Amino acid sequence: MQTPEPLIEIVEYNKSYVTRDDVAKVFFENYKDQPNLQTFKGLYISFKFKHGNLAPIILLFSTFVLSFVFYLILSQFVVIQNLKTLILLSLGPSLALHWLFGRYAIHKSYTGYVNYGEGMLERFVSIEEQHQKPGGNFWLVLVYDPITKTKSIAGHLGMVAVDKGVLGDKFPIGRKPKVAHLEMMGITAPYRKLGLGKKLVERAIDFAKENNFDYMDLSVMGVNIPAINLYKKFGFKLVGAFEVSKLTGLTVDQMALILNEN
Repeated sequence: MQTPEPLIEIVEYNKSYVTRDDVAKVFFENYKDQPNLQTFKGLYISFKFKHGNLAPIILLFSTFVLSFVFYLILSQFVVIQNLKTLILLSLGPSLALHWLFGRYAIHKSYTGYVNYGEGMLERFVSIEEQHQKPGGNFWLVLVYDPITKTKSIAGHLGMVAVDKGVLGDKFPIGRKPKVAHLEMMGITAPYRKLGLGKKLVERAIDFAKENNFDYMDLSVMGVNIPAINLYKKFGFKLVGAFEVSKLTGLTVDQMALILNEN
């Protein structure tokens, strides 16, 4: 007998079948488990955020300089006649320092990333007060297991109406724009790459158009390339960024989608 497939649906938040504490728990687990965090491979990735295509040149140059410094120090104490030994004794400590600094950079970046997410958790206290006000909404991806007859949260996305968006006075109309802010987007690991994130964003854009918003904006971690690419497919454009880690240049990027210019 064939096992029945789970049923997946996108619904508006309703506290009669799921609590905001349930949503908050899933959100933070999703946030810490962002797939892009697995790309933190040390110093190279950290420098890549900050220096872009110059990263490999900077790392090669710093490795050479450190190796030469170690050679000068070692030559004061020992006579090295073997080239292989010279390379190992000078290059080895240099690479070790790079690795240690890289591990420190990873820790600082991840800590900054998680701290930013913990700050967003406070928003869940106000799902009813904020997201369910006029112009706001909160969508959930629910998975129904026909065997256990239980529902679980597989994704979420919130929208709130805000007085001032990321475009500020740059919006090209002669009146105060009506702005919708997207936040708390996430899909749990087992259900990624099934197009659920796309469906959530489509639902949000349709809702914004139905409620006559002039534009939508959002903030996304600069390392979250899958999410940024998803938003770009819908026409969102990068309009700003602010740094959350001086060490690595880790940023929170700000994006906007104009819906009405009249």
